[in-house]
Amino acid sequence: MGKSQDLAKYEFKKKLKEIQRVKGRATELISLYVPASKRVSDVTSYLKNESAQSSNIKSRTTKKNVMWAIESITGKLKNYKNIPENGLVFLVGHKSGSGDQTVPVSFILEPPQPIQTFLYRCDSHFYLEPLESMLTEEEV
Repeated sequence: MGKSQDLAKYEFKKKLKEIQRVKGRATELISLYVPASKRVSDVTSYLKNESAQSSNIKSRTTKKNVMWAIESITGKLKNYKNIPENGLVFLVGHKSGSGDQTVPVSFILEPPQPIQTFLYRCDSHFYLEPLESMLTEEEV
């Protein structure tokens, strides 16, 4: 493994540790895994549908935060003509702050190994298992 690969792996690991500490109040954290085989336009239309669905969320705050996260991801997707060869992972939402405040967070990762399946998940934590298993596989 070259020096730049070592550095990239170190940076990825460090970023993952930071993301693992993020906790949300309700289902305000979106994990979106996009494999290279997916077209940007398909992902955008999927997110439009999710945005429409999120208008049914009863909690006003959760609804606002989920819709913000979806809009944020949609905006970031516009920067990509194609999905990189290992895919993209968007981890966006609102984490718990002090008192009853929430703080917006946004991470975009290019994983060290290719993502195989498209996944969208809304939860109180980011779904990181696929990324964590990539690191353990590489360390074996």
